Amino acid sequence: MSIISDMIKYSRLALDLRIFLQNRITLEQSKRVLKERLRIREQNFITLVQKGIYQNPRNPFCRMLRAAGCEFGDIETMVNGNGIEPTLQKLLAEGVYLSWEEFKGKKDVVRGSSRFQFKQRDLDNPFIPGWYEGRSSGSRSGGTRTKFDLKNRLEKSYYRLPMLAASNAMDYPLGCWKEVPPSMNGISNVLEFWIAGKPIARWFSTVDERQVKSSLRDRLALRYILYGGRLWGAKLARPEYINLGDAHKISRWMADTRKQFGGCSLSSSVSSAIKVCHAAMEHELDIRGSNFFTGGEPLTEAKRRHIEASGASVIPEYAFSEVGRIGIGCSSGRAIDDLHLLSDSVALIQHQRRVEHIDLPVSTFLFTPLLI
Repeated sequence: MSIISDMIKYSRLALDLRIFLQNRITLEQSKRVLKERLRIREQNFITLVQKGIYQNPRNPFCRMLRAAGCEFGDIETMVNGNGIEPTLQKLLAEGVYLSWEEFKGKKDVVRGSSRFQFKQRDLDNPFIPGWYEGRSSGSRSGGTRTKFDLKNRLEKSYYRLPMLAASNAMDYPLGCWKEVPPSMNGISNVLEFWIAGKPIARWFSTVDERQVKSSLRDRLALRYILYGGRLWGAKLARPEYINLGDAHKISRWMADTRKQFGGCSLSSSVSSAIKVCHAAMEHELDIRGSNFFTGGEPLTEAKRRHIEASGASVIPEYAFSEVGRIGIGCSSGRAIDDLHLLSDSVALIQHQRRVEHIDLPVSTFLFTPLLI
């Protein structure tokens, strides 16, 4: 049955990939789409709650809402009257939320006299059928399973050109130093920037498929995208293995690209960007004016200084597997990690919680995705 299921999914991918690659996003179109998503964010949220929660009894939020005595009409009234964030604050007070420990299955969900557990699949977005499942690196756990769908990739692509325009990086070649599947970071960059009309010039990966023990399904999915793309006129960048000890090879590519085109950008983790900059200074390679778009870890003041010592600039991005991209760095922010919250696709509230074992109160974030 799994073989038949995979055949059906890959057949669907062939059609979806062709349609996806025919999209070409412009900067003006991106601005219009983001503006429209801001206008209808309340309606998107209401639809997501109705179809994704109340019409999906396995969803743990459905159980919590029922336990709180909250019906769909109550949420609709609150959102239309007060907005999304005040509604989420009220639901938080009624116990309708998931902590990180509960989400990861490290703790049972306890609300009043109710106590239950759930599977990660119970939280799947029903609007993303997903022909492929990736997995995060699992630096703090066993990794997070995430659905990968081309419609979702299209929705995320609208951020790419405004980000480049705000950083004066529209006219320069762009590379990425991101892993091959099962991590979806690299191929997501390749696809999103392609339809944004800014193809990734070089895709470097810190690991190869043998090192991450890519499954047959991972390897087939990657080749399906790359060779299928070429079949339909999309010359997508192929991964090139460059380990962290060979960062000077990427520094040299950036220096050569800067010399030829007047500038260069690289999408990578913060630590990888630091290694590239150190290698550039060590080998006397000129990457001044280059842009690094970084994620995967916090950009501290010390890390920023390391990158800027090479003459490059850095813009942080904040994302995680379960929700996607949350914020993009502000080039004129007061702090290095000031971010523009992508409020068209996510709602954010804060609450106080106590850290276990040390009984320390901290202000934490609660995120709610909005795109359907």
